[in-house]
Formats: sequence, structure tokens, C-alpha cells
Amino acid sequence: MRQTIAVLIVLVALPPKESLAMELKVVGNQLILSGRVVGDEPGKVKEALANSPEIDIVILRNSSGGDAPAGYQTGELLRERGLRTAVSGHCYSSCSRCFSAAALVTLPMIIRPKTLTSASTDIITLMGI
Repeated sequence: MRQTIAVLIVLVALPPKESLAMELKVVGNQLILSGRVVGDEPGKVKEALANSPEIDIVILRNSSGGDAPAGYQTGELLRERGLRTAVSGHCYSSCSRCFSAAALVTLPMIIRPKTLTSASTDIITLMGI
């Protein structure tokens, strides 16, 4: 009985996966941002852009939002750099501030279910970017 209670306490205390910080990944000319906006994104994005000057598009992928000021600041940074944005999956709340503030916003017109895979390149290819 004590083990059961201990396991339940640990499970309740663990943060849900969505609460983890936004992940940044550079793939060629793309900066892919996925996950929750926690507040450190403007600095991380600025660093990624400085380290990878070939980036010209930012993909926002599966984010339920989070820290509003960080979303606005990240969006301003993307607009100042003249970057394009696109969404893969969902992008809510402060994520949408990052997305919509960019210099050029790309929305997919047609997404076939078979293209919704873990590889964001399928969606990017479909959008003709």
C-alpha cells in the first residue's frame, strides 16, 4: 500500500511533457521551434540565428503557448530579421504571437493526412517553401 501511494505521489509531482521548455532545432535553412513558450526563447532564438546565418524560415511546431511577453519579443525578433514563419501542427496563445509577427507568414493550403508525420520537411515541401 505504501508503494502504491509513493508511486502516485511521484506521478502527480512530475510535470507534464508540455510544460518543458521550447526546443530549438536547426535543419538547413530552417529553425524549428516546438513545445511550450517558457520565457527564454528570445535569447535562444537570437543565439541560434547568430550561429546559423543561413536560417530564413522559422517553423513553429506543436506549441500550446505560454509566456506572452516572450512570444511578443520572439515575434519582434523574427520580423526585424525579415524571416518567414510557418506552422506545423498547432500553435496557440503566445506561440501565435511568434508566428504572426514575422515578415512573411506562410499558411498551408492543403495538408493531406499522410503528410502529417514527425518529419516537418513533409509539410514544408507540401507548402512549396
